[in-house]
Parts: sequence; C-alpha cells; structure tokens
Amino acid sequence: MNTDLPAEMVKAIDQLKEARGVRGRTPIIEEALRVYIETQQGT
Repeated sequence: MNTDLPAEMVKAIDQLKEARGVRGRTPIIEEALRVYIETQQGT
C-alpha cells in the first residue's frame, strides 16, 4: 500500500520512530492503523 501523507504527519511519525529506536516508519504506521481499526470496531 502506498499513500501520500501530510508533511506534519510524517514529521510526527519520524519523531516517534526516533524515540522508540525503530529503523523504519512501518511499525509506527501499523500500530496506528491497528488502534484505529480496533477503536472503530469497538474492541
């Protein structure tokens, strides 16, 4: 999946990436999507 994100969102993701010491953005984006989906499903 490819998507364009606003610059401020990329900056926030990169800050989380650095704080957590992960190499890429993928783990941050996966977690955000998982939490969003769970919230929408009421789980």
